Amino acid sequence: MWSYRTYGIPDEMFDKLEGIVMTKEEVRVISISKMRIREGDVVVDIGCGTGSIAIELANIVGSKGVVYAIDRNEKAIEIAKRNATRFGVDRVIRFIHGEAPNALSLLPRELDAVFIGGSSGRLDEIIAVAFDRLRYGRRIVLNLTLLENIYTALSIMKKLGMKLEVVMVQVARGEPLGYGLFLRGGNPVFIIAGEKT
Repeated sequence: MWSYRTYGIPDEMFDKLEGIVMTKEEVRVISISKMRIREGDVVVDIGCGTGSIAIELANIVGSKGVVYAIDRNEKAIEIAKRNATRFGVDRVIRFIHGEAPNALSLLPRELDAVFIGGSSGRLDEIIAVAFDRLRYGRRIVLNLTLLENIYTALSIMKKLGMKLEVVMVQVARGEPLGYGLFLRGGNPVFIIAGEKT
């Protein structure tokens, strides 16, 4: 289904469901690049939604690696599984219906990268538990839109001594209007990458 060696699967290729969040293509590409993952890595997607991040990660880690996709919404897990099957990576992704940080106790002790796309108001706990399981020199990457979450993430990651990188992305995509194109702007997304040192 996706025969390219690059990430950035077009949004329209994923099955979607009303109310289930999907990380948009351009934000997904930048976020994954900030994770700095390799073939064979063990990575986690917290708040997997439609599975767009987990599927892209599975294409990178390959059959030697594993992606754990966690979501508290059962319908999200169902659609993410369906998408993983469509893209032929269902054997690389292990889906967990549960809520972080508790669901992280089901994972291996050492992780190579963690993506946090949803937190249900428990961001500080999730970061702390993910940090504890993260290998040295590896990264936690977050996508955040709420100002309060940005402050919380930066505060705890600084306290943990992580090397931080912050990028704000606001994508505008061309859409037809009359005889031309106009740019429809999306919401700004803060991408925070923290490296365990």
